[in-house]
Amino acid sequence: MSQNREYLLNTMKSTAGSRFIAAARLEARDRRLTRVTAFTSAYVILLTIFPYFIKLPTNVTDLFNLITVGLSVVILVSSLLQYSSGDIVNAEQHHRSGLEINEQRRLLQLLPEEVPDADLKPFAERYNGILQKYSVNHSDIDYLKYQTERPHDFPWMTSSRRRWIVAKVLFVNHVANIVLFAITVIMVWLVAFYAYPKRIIAQNSNAHAVGERQLREVLAGMIVECGIAPVVALQCVDFHVAGLLHHLELIDAGVDLCTGNYRSGLAKRIRITAGWIDDGSDQRNSRCGDRRADTLVAKTAAL
Repeated sequence: MSQNREYLLNTMKSTAGSRFIAAARLEARDRRLTRVTAFTSAYVILLTIFPYFIKLPTNVTDLFNLITVGLSVVILVSSLLQYSSGDIVNAEQHHRSGLEINEQRRLLQLLPEEVPDADLKPFAERYNGILQKYSVNHSDIDYLKYQTERPHDFPWMTSSRRRWIVAKVLFVNHVANIVLFAITVIMVWLVAFYAYPKRIIAQNSNAHAVGERQLREVLAGMIVECGIAPVVALQCVDFHVAGLLHHLELIDAGVDLCTGNYRSGLAKRIRITAGWIDDGSDQRNSRCGDRRADTLVAKTAAL
């Protein structure tokens, strides 16, 4: 076989193969950038409307606003990259260039092996004309991938170099997917493992504050109605409110206020309070303490 003929065939083959790989890579990159823009836009909308449906603490809302700004920057960058690169147009040019080069290569293969160089000149000129016709060129990563896909054409390539090329190709082709995956992980953590627990903690804190205020109001009513000495009465309120609030803090551990066991324990403590206020002084205070204890049980059941 003529050495020049073989060289021209191999050159056309590698160039056309690299052009087809470049076309596929550019089309895939455009789809990935579109996916990043679409999903990130959806995340921005989610973070914007989330506080309107679920009441969140102020610090969580501020963090939502900060992350929304960061995601907006990601949308801006991905949109500019997608617009400026023109991947779809370039992919089409690479594909057409590969088709025309393959057409000339098939015609060249029809010639006899020992073809004179004069007959090869028109093919070389048409090949150069195709390269000049299309103003795009494939990247080095495309030719490296072409080498890994045809190991029989490149027997000199070692396995370590082939693994390095594969790793490089995967990283270059999936940068957008890595960014999207990282954004999705941040969103899941932000909503499920940060915002929701913060909301539960804030609700429990508010419930504790309301519960303490209501308990003090009811116990204060017991003091006024039963006519207990002010100093002793205030000590009673502080001591038993602290004990009752200890029960309320079990909310954080997942205790349900509506369970019978919890209500029973809470009512028992309230009645101990009533008995302590009663102090066995007279029958009036005893009836007063029992009546106010019943009121306090009803109040705490609604917390």
